[in-house]
Amino acid sequence: MAGQAPVPFTASQAGGADRRSVIVCVQRFPGMGPVKQGTYTMKFYARHVSVGEFDDQYFQVSFDSEPPREDDFDLSRPDHPYLIVQRQFEDDDGGVCYIETHDHDAYAGHFRLQLIEFTPTRLFFEIARAKDKHVEVAYDLDAKKFGELQRIIQIVFGVRGGSANIGPKRDV
Repeated sequence: MAGQAPVPFTASQAGGADRRSVIVCVQRFPGMGPVKQGTYTMKFYARHVSVGEFDDQYFQVSFDSEPPREDDFDLSRPDHPYLIVQRQFEDDDGGVCYIETHDHDAYAGHFRLQLIEFTPTRLFFEIARAKDKHVEVAYDLDAKKFGELQRIIQIVFGVRGGSANIGPKRDV
């Protein structure tokens, strides 16, 4: 299995009978198996996907397994799977992105990222480091939302035509 790309999964596979999203982090759930020996993939299903930008210099994509709450001013850590990827262009930072997840110990900080695949149902990228370097988020986007997300994903990941598997195809 070493070196094989992860298999896309559906909301029902990610969340079971109640379709709730789950994190599949091999360190905690060993039944999922490694992508490569010594590296693991964080996986979850996002029910809410959003983008943000400010002043053509700050860009963010956010994936959350729960819809936003009215008390979003709560500064405590969410207890459900989420991913935030940010990139800024105000200062020369060497092209690193900031990522934040519910697993602050293994998946948070400033890193170089490589986009591997982005479709209307899946985002898969690699963190430039030795271990715990793959992140995969499944979701379902309509064409309009995908277009909004695609523009920001291309900016955040620094994608120029053809450098990653990006497009409107649907996973089967």
